[in-house]
Amino acid sequence: MYVRKIAFLEIFLPITILAFLGQGTHFVDRTHIADFRFLFLGLMFAYLFLHRHILLCVKNSAWLFLLMLYLIWCMSTSAWSEVPLLSFSKSGMFALTVVTLISAGSIWVLQFGFERSLNWLFFIVVISLASGVFGYRGAAPTPAAELVWNKALSTNPNNFGFLLSLSVPFILWKCYQVKDNKYTLLLWLTFLIVNIYFLFSSYSRSSIATFFSIVLFFTLSLPLSKKILTTFCSFFAVLIILLTIPMHSMETFVLQHLTKKTEAQATSNVILASRQSKWEKSYRNAMKGGIMGVGFGATAGDQSVTIENYREYGREKGNAQLAIMEETGIIGLILSSGLIIIFLMQIIPYYFRMQGIEKVTMGLVLGIIVGLLLESIVEGWWDSLGPEVICFWTLVGIAFGMVFLKKIQSHE
Repeated sequence: MYVRKIAFLEIFLPITILAFLGQGTHFVDRTHIADFRFLFLGLMFAYLFLHRHILLCVKNSAWLFLLMLYLIWCMSTSAWSEVPLLSFSKSGMFALTVVTLISAGSIWVLQFGFERSLNWLFFIVVISLASGVFGYRGAAPTPAAELVWNKALSTNPNNFGFLLSLSVPFILWKCYQVKDNKYTLLLWLTFLIVNIYFLFSSYSRSSIATFFSIVLFFTLSLPLSKKILTTFCSFFAVLIILLTIPMHSMETFVLQHLTKKTEAQATSNVILASRQSKWEKSYRNAMKGGIMGVGFGATAGDQSVTIENYREYGREKGNAQLAIMEETGIIGLILSSGLIIIFLMQIIPYYFRMQGIEKVTMGLVLGIIVGLLLESIVEGWWDSLGPEVICFWTLVGIAFGMVFLKKIQSHE
């Protein structure tokens, strides 16, 4: 009997992703896996380094040169940071995380191919759906008392929504793979509908925007006839789900989803009014960052960090671009923007040249990446070690791995 050998990354990449992204869920917190997340990351880096897999798929490229320049700049800000030790430790861990996840993501594709390139999301699908099914529901702890969300994920419905949006690509990908088996397809479509219901119930605007980005790229990756069918099915599925979510009126629904206010508090017509005060403060501090920034991970004018309170240090910055400018200055903003632009310029041409499952898989990856970039407008996640960072750089590695594999197959 033949027993398939399990690769190191086949175990460690999904576990590392789960440890970082699953924090806050009862299912992960009770196992204490999250307590070892940086140990998993370090072991994965050591494995990739010993096997000479570090940044294998981006070697000798302009993008790699820019990435190294950006990471060096982030670490250099420790020299003039308002909190040098914090900036040094955070920028060092950020650099290690970025390099490790890009490398791991690309090697994952080379080892398992296009057909299994999204398997590392499986555990995320399990815990997000399990949290929705087994968690109890109640009023959200926000001024919008009518919001309904799932309390299985601590006190953060946005985290719940993020995990659900991240589950969508895997479920869509499975639907595509089993499209010729109607019973298996029906099962995965059921998972998709349940997932979307919980996603809209979370009232997480950024996660819903990510969902639409994923669906858009998935639809664009299909043949024309299937594009039309998928568009109509998606429209009616979302409409039916919205009708099943408790709401008193469409006006209340719009207020709760877009302004995060109840009718009694709806004094502003600005869609993102709940973010306005955070953006104003972030803008003022971004101006203080100037050319070179106040230090990676630092907050302008706040030097109160200590060993005891470093976890609580800082504030919710509300916008990644303003946060980048505040911490690493205009130089950091230019370098990070260049990384995104050059990445898309290198990946998108290959996306349009792909066909079948290759194009669908790349489309789903690009859908998440674009969705995360949209989320960065309302969430300052870029300069952190939060779940968005873990997800984003893994997907960047996956995309580069797909391009590298395509070059090998095409003998380029």
